[in-house]
Amino acid sequence: HTPINKTFGMNSPNIFSNKSSDILLTPASADEHVSLVDQIKNDKPLFGAISKKQKRGSYKCAHCPKTFPNLMEYASHMDEFNIKREFKCPFALCPWKVLGLPRRSDLRRHCAIQHKDELQSDLKHFLNLKDEAYPTILCSNKYCEKEFYRKDAFNRHVAIVHQNKKSRFNKKLAILLQQCP
Repeated sequence: HTPINKTFGMNSPNIFSNKSSDILLTPASADEHVSLVDQIKNDKPLFGAISKKQKRGSYKCAHCPKTFPNLMEYASHMDEFNIKREFKCPFALCPWKVLGLPRRSDLRRHCAIQHKDELQSDLKHFLNLKDEAYPTILCSNKYCEKEFYRKDAFNRHVAIVHQNKKSRFNKKLAILLQQCP
């Protein structure tokens, strides 16, 4: 492995690759003259991965109160206001490698949650991530196999799915329990 730059993509380019070559550290200044939208569109593997992935919810701008229904509209908004973020995700198929994150702590959290199963020990060490800092939370309902990396996501799941008697999960469970006690 090539050593990871202490500034994590802010000065000179470094590549940190694993067997599947899906981790890439690049300087934040790379492609500064190219819009974020064009950077995403021109990266065919990334654009393909984004196109296939269905995200529920919206993207909220960290700089203003606006929200956007999809990643490309969010990237266009960032371009319009020339928003540049220096903390880039090191994973090649992650849109945050182009959009970046506002703070190092946001990058740490992003990697620990979104790429938990992909993190190599070198990258964990560099980001100062310890497995116990982001434990996996298993749903306590015996009929549910969901797992979560964030307590707020777990609490939201319990409230919406299990505590709501009219949820699709509870309706299906009631039918199944009637058919097979």
